Amino acid sequence: MRSFVYFFLLCLMINFIPNKVDLRGHWHVYPVSNSTTDGIEYEIMEIFENGSGRFGGIGGTVNLWKRTILFGGECLVLNFDYQFSGPHLILKQQEYDGIYHAFRCGRTCCDEQKDFFSYQKKVNIDLPIALDTSNFLLNNFSPSLENRLLCGFPKFRYQYNCYGPQTNLVLGNLVSSEQDIPIWNERKKIKTNEEIHHLIKIVIYADKKTRKQRLKESLDMYKALGYKKVFFALRSASVQQNFKIWLKPFDLSNLDKLNKSNDSRTVGEWLNANSTTLN
Repeated sequence: MRSFVYFFLLCLMINFIPNKVDLRGHWHVYPVSNSTTDGIEYEIMEIFENGSGRFGGIGGTVNLWKRTILFGGECLVLNFDYQFSGPHLILKQQEYDGIYHAFRCGRTCCDEQKDFFSYQKKVNIDLPIALDTSNFLLNNFSPSLENRLLCGFPKFRYQYNCYGPQTNLVLGNLVSSEQDIPIWNERKKIKTNEEIHHLIKIVIYADKKTRKQRLKESLDMYKALGYKKVFFALRSASVQQNFKIWLKPFDLSNLDKLNKSNDSRTVGEWLNANSTTLN
């Protein structure tokens, strides 16, 4: 009789234990209905061994018992209940009506450069390939201390006419002008503890075909704001396995040399010039 009771209790416990499918890995999250991602094609979700995770740049936790994935976000838009549907997850917003599908993707099946820029929907960027990394720094800056300026070619849906700018500047997820840089600079400082404002780094992610002179006015603006140097981003040859982003510093005191009217090099050609410093 006692054995039967133990067996019954064991079965009862098993029924209440959630289906602990291993969620660890790299996921692409696509909006299905009532999306709050403002037209972004997909977001990146990372789930780690210890039950923690990241959605875009926001950290959070996974609860296998309650089947929740909680990242918070503004007004808790990134708090989800999840369920399994074949090879993917269905994520349902707890506070809203949004539904998303999440697909697990191994590091060898996705374009990590595309993933890196997936938080914005305005421009396509293919970074210059770092041909010789001996003069470059590996990008290990904390994202919270990175003030990013993107410069790339408009995605197809934003190519309104044939006579617009060849490249657009993007700050956050908005197409911007050089005159917007001071405002975004202040926004970054407001979100960062005042004691570490001096640690904020300006990192420029420019498509390799961007003309060097296209960025002159932006650099002038950063110099006027008191920055001594900025960093330009390059990438590894592979965008899949072992993808890396490298940085090359630019001393803003060299801006006068950048004014050479006969210099028509692209950013890719300029960054890979055989020099430890940019001019």
